[in-house]
Amino acid sequence: MFFKRDIANGYTTRYTEDKQFIYDILYIKSGDNISLWDVCDNGDIRCVQLAVDRGANDWNFGLFKACLGGHREIADLMIERGAGDLDCGLFGACWGGYRQFVDLMIEQGADDWNGGLAGACHGGHRQLVDLMIERGANDWNSGLFGACLGGHRQLVDLMIERGATWCKACKKHKTPTTSNMNLCFLYTR
Repeated sequence: MFFKRDIANGYTTRYTEDKQFIYDILYIKSGDNISLWDVCDNGDIRCVQLAVDRGANDWNFGLFKACLGGHREIADLMIERGAGDLDCGLFGACWGGYRQFVDLMIEQGADDWNGGLAGACHGGHRQLVDLMIERGANDWNSGLFGACLGGHRQLVDLMIERGATWCKACKKHKTPTTSNMNLCFLYTR
């Protein structure tokens, strides 16, 4: 058994060697402010269902985390319960590199191709970048920003070839880390 500490939320996630999630029941029973953001990325539907039973209802965050982590059963639950921002799921699916989730989000009605482009660039998934471009993505600065955050030089070059400029990417996204924006600056020189 090994442990993963989640400092921000003050609890420890325990995994067995076969990586089956054993959730910390005390954390979930603690009640207030249970967020699906915290529980949907572990892939354990039991944990998610318990959080929902205890009042968690931030379906869009849950959908994003389920798509980012490739957890179909959880993504289906989030959609069934009312996740309305399917573009959030598309972004997560593109970032995580899960084509089947990208297809699911498109089938359900997602159409923010530029958000998908940024997610795919951040995750370094060229095939999904190409798919988002085929679908109509054209915000090269968002793609550049995502590629810089993910450290994907080839995608940085692609976004620049398409017309992204470093200054516009920096102005549009006001929360980059200094190291990633320095990387972006160096890449675009």
